[in-house]
Amino acid sequence: ALAGGGWCGWLALYVGLFAVHRARAAALALPLAALLLAAWLAPFAQLGVLREHAAVAEAFAAELVRHGLLSGTAVLLALAAGLPLGVLAAREPRLETAILGTAGFLQTLPSVALFGLLLAPLATLGRSTNLAEALTLAGALAGTALALWALRRVPHPAARALGRLHRLPLLAAAALMLPLAGLALYRLGAEGPGWLARVRLDAPLDSLGVRGIGVAPALLALTLYALLPVIVNTHLGLKSVPAAALDAARGMGMSPDQVLRRVELPIAAPFLLEGARGALVLTLGLATVAALVGAGGLGVFVLRGVEAAVPDLVLLGALAVVALALLADGCVRGLIRTATPPGLRP
Repeated sequence: ALAGGGWCGWLALYVGLFAVHRARAAALALPLAALLLAAWLAPFAQLGVLREHAAVAEAFAAELVRHGLLSGTAVLLALAAGLPLGVLAAREPRLETAILGTAGFLQTLPSVALFGLLLAPLATLGRSTNLAEALTLAGALAGTALALWALRRVPHPAARALGRLHRLPLLAAAALMLPLAGLALYRLGAEGPGWLARVRLDAPLDSLGVRGIGVAPALLALTLYALLPVIVNTHLGLKSVPAAALDAARGMGMSPDQVLRRVELPIAAPFLLEGARGALVLTLGLATVAALVGAGGLGVFVLRGVEAAVPDLVLLGALAVVALALLADGCVRGLIRTATPPGLRP
């Protein structure tokens, strides 16, 4: 294993790389070259972490992919649900406190406790409902939302008041279909397109993976945790749009939807990407705990190492998670800088 001086050297190298990057990105070439030279010269192949990796290389690759799929699918679901909720919170002051407060409350739930809370409902739903029934219910809710939305144009106060409730069945349909869509996306990435050929409408949902343990509770819990950074940054981005830009857009005759698409969202794009970055880094870390409910991921090696008292196996899983999070953070930060207009860059 590395001695204390080795760990201090890695820490010093990280601090140096960070300082050089802040000063001038082009100067990174020299420290990186020194790092590669040290990796080539030093007998790192004899480190316990690398020897543990050599023993579980095939399983490590599979769990690494599973970890990335869990985190990436959860972030996509959080974006699909959080962006509309953030827009709604920014547009409707009456709902702002409720939406932001609920998203903040979800962050206070311990992950293990949330897995336990989801176990019974998901197990019951998976056994008692099939795919055709779920799709029928979602279609009925979407049709109800469309009918209520049409009532908003009826010149009668009662009809208009009823039409304002169109969001409720729409949210219920989204709450039902988004987790199923995310689970299907995960299995498509994990098992390939051949999985679709085995899907049957009359099959119970537990045959699709909706169970009390496994991928379904892990994916749902990670999505709930990822909602807060997405909703908060969407809300903050829309609220930071200059009033002069909004007045100019309305003066040009734009409708509220056009103002949102052509003015507010482009200006708020850096905030939206910042929310995605926060959600991605958060879920990459939390996905480690998904191994507790049989969802796999890099947390498998952490649990095995703890149970067998093998610190190098714990480090193998933990360091891989840290590396994934840092890589994702750096990539999204580059996207944020690209999406930020030159006049707004620091």
